[in-house]
Amino acid sequence: YIRIPKDCDDILATGKGSGVYTIYIDGTRSVEVYCDMETNGGGYTVFQNRYDGSVDFYNNRTWTSYKYGFGNLSGGFWLGLEYIHLMTRNGDYKLRVDLEDNNGVKVYAEYSTFTVNSEADKYRLKIGGYSGTAGDPHSSGSNLGMLYNNNKQFSSPDMATACTLKRKAGWWHLNCSNANLNGSYKPGVSAQDSMFWYGFKDRIGLKKASMKLKRK
Repeated sequence: YIRIPKDCDDILATGKGSGVYTIYIDGTRSVEVYCDMETNGGGYTVFQNRYDGSVDFYNNRTWTSYKYGFGNLSGGFWLGLEYIHLMTRNGDYKLRVDLEDNNGVKVYAEYSTFTVNSEADKYRLKIGGYSGTAGDPHSSGSNLGMLYNNNKQFSSPDMATACTLKRKAGWWHLNCSNANLNGSYKPGVSAQDSMFWYGFKDRIGLKKASMKLKRK
């Protein structure tokens, strides 16, 4: 009997290192994913990764692009909202966000609650239970990361909403958001559309960002 891997936790259990693997999200649907086997003990299924500007997260990125994913799993990519939904719909996963600024300073955020609803609900985000060093909520008491986006539906660039135009990103926008990790790649530059996390560096563009799931 060989267990069919449903996430990177299962692959970690077989002793494999970081890399691209095939998982079977609901036991049947196969999808290639990047597994992070190093961060915090490993076993993370990565659904967003950015470390250079090679993959555009805005121009020509439609609802379908964000639904099924784009980019290169060995580089910069977005896995796809449909796969994130299928993994998280039962509330079995926690989210980790790793960030690095242009000076090499690293912070992280973990959320013990993270689910993405179905496409019929425009992949509505449910998030809570923050811990970490990324300032969400900030010492000011304000939600300056992804907590601010709780219960919001996803907007893709082709919907041309006020926030997708201002932030140049598909995201769970609320008042154009305090986290914009799918924004323009502008490390060290303060801009309305940069890849930023307000509780960490205001709107100064970050150098690296990744979002990943691990079973609770």
